[in-house]
Amino acid sequence: MKDAPSSTALLVASGVAFQSTHPRFGHLVPEDAGRLVRRFAPGRNGSSWVSRVLVALSERLTVPGLTLQYVLRKRRIERLVRQAIADGYRQLVVLGAGLDTLAIRLSHEITVIEIDHPETQRLKRSVAGDVKVEFLAADFTKETLDGALKRSTRYRPDEPALFLAEAVLLYLAESDVRSVFEQLRSRAAATRLIFTFWQPRDPMNFQNATRFADWWLRWHSEPGRWAIAPDDVKSFVESEGFRLVELARDDEYHEGHDAARGEHIAVAQLR
Repeated sequence: MKDAPSSTALLVASGVAFQSTHPRFGHLVPEDAGRLVRRFAPGRNGSSWVSRVLVALSERLTVPGLTLQYVLRKRRIERLVRQAIADGYRQLVVLGAGLDTLAIRLSHEITVIEIDHPETQRLKRSVAGDVKVEFLAADFTKETLDGALKRSTRYRPDEPALFLAEAVLLYLAESDVRSVFEQLRSRAAATRLIFTFWQPRDPMNFQNATRFADWWLRWHSEPGRWAIAPDDVKSFVESEGFRLVELARDDEYHEGHDAARGEHIAVAQLR
């Protein structure tokens, strides 16, 4: 819905909040991240056996291992972002941040800018309070990434920048995905992009998603639109002038856990 926070953002926050208090998997969520995400999704208690049974039944009907996948995906992405900071990147731009907590938690270390739908950001700001994050409200169906960044008071186009697109590009048409790369390619400074993608499936979704999960995405007007085989990612980013510096397939960042399958993480570098 255009006048409501993203259904997907709420779903992911609820899943992470649940797992943050799970007796088996809670240690996979950083303590500060868990405290914050539970403010976005109060009442999701993984320490309750009743809640665990209900979530297990829900995932059996939709995507088995989905909430754990959120946590493992974010766990690997945080490592990649912190590595970029260690490599000298001092500004982070998050596309479609939803209710993720990483930028908020890093805002005391580096310059952080989040670009997302205004209604999702309104909810996030009301709960997070006064944080050192620049929130740029944008609807990418009406405004380009470049256009949004021109309204920023903190963004420095002539300095190295890290861009994060977690579970974002897969909801765009391929032409729009290429447009994102094109706009980043116009930067004069070093640019690193961390993004996730689905491998091909019809309809586009996690590889082990059920028909009900496919229907849910269509009903909430958030169907997947772009997918690419992991073996094709290197040639794709090279065709856009980038080089692939890392590819984390799902079976790698799942760290042996049985989580939802089919979403992978790539890191592309320019200069």
